[in-house]
Amino acid sequence: MDEDKSEKLETETPEETEKPEEKKKPREPTGNDYMAGAILANGIIWLWMQSLTMFSGFTNRIHPSILADFTAVTIVVAGFISSQQVAKRSERNQLIVALRSALYSWAGSLIMMITAPNASITFALILLVCLLAGGILGSYMLIRVRINERKRLLEASS
Repeated sequence: MDEDKSEKLETETPEETEKPEEKKKPREPTGNDYMAGAILANGIIWLWMQSLTMFSGFTNRIHPSILADFTAVTIVVAGFISSQQVAKRSERNQLIVALRSALYSWAGSLIMMITAPNASITFALILLVCLLAGGILGSYMLIRVRINERKRLLEASS
């Protein structure tokens, strides 16, 4: 019986033993990528909040609504940067990936807010809206860049 197997193996050509090429799956971010994006966004937000506390002598002179606007813009930028970095790891569905990244960032922010003495639901909702806006903006800009790259490649090839 062993001889039959060895004869079959010897008679097979390399073409027959090779596996047909499997379709290449598009790249998708892993859980580690999403967590890295959440840490990046929360790091930016944390630095902003700490700088407001550190420079309270200066920030006390600025009207609170202006500081609130700067805070919202900072959170949107944090969501933009982190979601764009995570979405770069994906070959398709950039919007879904960016929104997932924004939700991971929000979850991380909620965990950080639990430890804060002055946590509020209002601030948690502001974080959610701003991070989602940053995620949408980040995916939009990434899609635009990729479309322009494809246009340039198409023009160069023709």
